[in-house]
Amino acid sequence: MSHSQFPIPNSQFPIPNSQFPIPNSQFPIPNSQFPIPNSQTITNFILMLRHGTVTANPYPVRRSLTGAQNAVTLATIFQYRASRRFHRWHFWLDASSHLWEIGGAATLFGAPLFLKEWSGQPWTEEDRTKADEQRLQRILRDLLGRVGERVYLCHSDLAVNGNDQSGPLLTLVGAAADFTADS
Repeated sequence: MSHSQFPIPNSQFPIPNSQFPIPNSQFPIPNSQFPIPNSQTITNFILMLRHGTVTANPYPVRRSLTGAQNAVTLATIFQYRASRRFHRWHFWLDASSHLWEIGGAATLFGAPLFLKEWSGQPWTEEDRTKADEQRLQRILRDLLGRVGERVYLCHSDLAVNGNDQSGPLLTLVGAAADFTADS
């Protein structure tokens, strides 16, 4: 998914560049007298995802007219971290994917060999595993430092190619599911 801001759909602010228009009657019109409750905001976001809200514009030229309160930011890990933004809630999509471990799909091949601290020794599988673990820790610390209230872990048991997902956050997904079931 690309990084972009979308206003919550209503009659005044249609979704730009959407392939799948969403009927405006599904979303309440926000105003200052009757703010949208948190549960409705989350419901609206999930409906937007189900209706295929996607953009190909990674860096919008103009900011949303409605402001941050009525907008959703969709971004890859790299794009979100580069934007240095903070949000009240995070929805981590595809949390059980192996791509979390390698920093997303945009990892450069052989990048560790160009670091100043590279010893000049051949890069081993142990070095790669250690680097992946350290990268994942940095990513999680950074993302958790950018969320105000909650992180929603969204996952699928199967990857797009039909294989089981077994990424490094799968245990976290399982623990979160157990925690919410107990609550």
